Amino acid sequence: MDFPEYSIKYSKQATQTKADLPPELLAIADEIVNNNLAYDPVSPREELVPASRDGKTFIYKHRKPHIEITYEVDVPNKVIFLFHFVAPTFSVKKSLFISYSHQDGEWLRQLRPLLSTLEQDGAIEFWDDGKIVKGEQWRPQIEKVLSGCAGGVLLVSPDFLGSPFITDVELPALLSNVVKGAGKKKIFWVHLRRCDENSEKLKGIMEYQSLLDNPLRPLSDYNDADKVKALSKIAGDIRAAFMH
Repeated sequence: MDFPEYSIKYSKQATQTKADLPPELLAIADEIVNNNLAYDPVSPREELVPASRDGKTFIYKHRKPHIEITYEVDVPNKVIFLFHFVAPTFSVKKSLFISYSHQDGEWLRQLRPLLSTLEQDGAIEFWDDGKIVKGEQWRPQIEKVLSGCAGGVLLVSPDFLGSPFITDVELPALLSNVVKGAGKKKIFWVHLRRCDENSEKLKGIMEYQSLLDNPLRPLSDYNDADKVKALSKIAGDIRAAFMH
């Protein structure tokens, strides 16, 4: 008789998001975890999408019915750590504007691969200034996206708060629409590098729910393992916010 090679551990987030799945999908989710991942969570195959640079975090994408499970693998100790379950059923494509300082470009590059898995479904599009069309005026392009997007992802740092264009143009366009209820925009923000806690600009952003458990503790304070988990959770939480 064959026995699973890996043991399974559920995070609090995984337990909650699994419970939020439609009842008819719970048995399928258990089958994926217990009869598939527990025997082999790492061998390359169509269903597995790498979600971190260290090769430890994956997203298992079950096609029919559509279920996605985010997890990390401790190969030496044969343990699977489950982070997040989701059954995406999107209807209308939504665009999220990524507002960031170019000084934090490396942080965006770390987050982008995880966000791209959301874009693969064709339901969410993330826009940053790397998509500006060359040879055309850049400001009208940004303003057009700001006016029509479903919300914003704010990558907050001292350079972010110190950028006149971000604080005078991008933030007012995003936050004013939230206040007015126009388009029901959503605001997601991540504290990248430690900012002045007394900053009025930071306090204004902190009125919105952070994508990190502790909004005052920046990602730069995390160790490498916790940073990978936090980035994976960020992508999962954004996806969950746009589920119908």
